[in-house]
Amino acid sequence: MLMAVLTLFCGVKAGAQEESENGYLLIAPRVAVSLFDTFEGTSVGYDNTILYSILNLPFGDGFTLSMSNRWARYNWSGTKRLYTNLGYADDLNWIDILKIRWDIGRFYVQLGKDCMAYGNYTYDLYAQDYFTDVCDTFVANYQAYLWGGSIGFHLTGRSDLMFQITDTPYSSRIFDSHCLAFTGQWAYSGEHLNTLYTYNGIQRPDGSFMNYFAFGHMYTNGPFSCQLDLSSHFTELRHAFDSEEAIGLRLGWAVTPQLELYAQGVWQCSRQEQSEWGGYASSWNIPGSCIPMQITAEKDLWLGAFTAFWFPMKDRSLRVHLLAAGNNYAKGGTLQMGATYFFQIDF
Repeated sequence: MLMAVLTLFCGVKAGAQEESENGYLLIAPRVAVSLFDTFEGTSVGYDNTILYSILNLPFGDGFTLSMSNRWARYNWSGTKRLYTNLGYADDLNWIDILKIRWDIGRFYVQLGKDCMAYGNYTYDLYAQDYFTDVCDTFVANYQAYLWGGSIGFHLTGRSDLMFQITDTPYSSRIFDSHCLAFTGQWAYSGEHLNTLYTYNGIQRPDGSFMNYFAFGHMYTNGPFSCQLDLSSHFTELRHAFDSEEAIGLRLGWAVTPQLELYAQGVWQCSRQEQSEWGGYASSWNIPGSCIPMQITAEKDLWLGAFTAFWFPMKDRSLRVHLLAAGNNYAKGGTLQMGATYFFQIDF
């Protein structure tokens, strides 16, 4: 019924996700089938097969409501878990984002549930764009959607400064650990170069902090792109660059408007007995992935991947992807094929 009303009274178009100053509802069903070949054997999984939606609704004087939802996953038990986990902070539920933003001149304020800000381009904000086998283990394993608020300031027409306070993934239920996560982020958008730098201080129940520095760089020039992400997570400042570090490099080439190719590599090391992100849910978003759950101090992680995106329709409403990824921990890898359809309703 809701879809019928929106279709009748709003402009409707099918197309890949587009940012807009006006209101829109994007519905993005995605199906992906993966063949995993690792030291544990060969198996088939449905990695991130999901029905997702994104709502952006401006209202009043400078207010915007944003909401993104995981309506269903590839089996009933997975879908049911999304709804039963609504009150929990350490796991996913059907609401990723539910926030209100107020723009006041050069300032903005946001309150609600949002993605914890971080300073690289490895992690995609929306689930239909997320590929579990091509990111470092910290990004792959922590619950990023949390309740809290943020305040931002437009320093110039190209740079922004933002401060954020949220609950932490160390809470079982929302805010029950009495711990918080503190974030400072600087973003710059240039003609060819974009940067995203962040510090996260994530409080643990014992009073200590898991600190996370991340520095993201995205360079584009015509059909070519280069993404370089650097990160370090640690407990004590003196171990800022000898605890856990990760470097990610991604090269892209838009061969035609209908075909995009990407090659990606990740190196990650751990120089301590227990991972900094130890204590999170064991596999909240990695159904059958070949990503190791925790690397060891004796062995660095090396990961490589190749991704192809094909848009068979001129409006790019349908995206077909092929992913091949492997790493030295799995002693094998993943071959995945999938498709995502983007249906956008403009208000």
